[in-house]
Amino acid sequence: MPQSFKDKVIIITGAGSGIGRATAIKLAGLGATLALTDINPISLAETLSLCEAHDHFTSAFDVGSTEPCNTFIAAVIQKYTRINHVFNCAGINPTSVRSNTI
Repeated sequence: MPQSFKDKVIIITGAGSGIGRATAIKLAGLGATLALTDINPISLAETLSLCEAHDHFTSAFDVGSTEPCNTFIAAVIQKYTRINHVFNCAGINPTSVRSNTI
């Protein structure tokens, strides 16, 4: 029998696609309240629409930058008063980054 995540607040980075999206959908189905982030706001909105209805929170930003991360965490704590779990699934595609060095 699956574990219930009712009354648990879970942050998922990289929630816009792949493993992050699949994890969000699964945890929402198990009763979790989600704080989702991804660099792509359209993909993030699609993930939210696939999650079971609940009071989830989303914010689109690059987790590679410190200040937006701090702002996101503060907003999550202000909204829910706690964070129970964090699933860091954001990644970087090195083939999409151009290098100026040879």
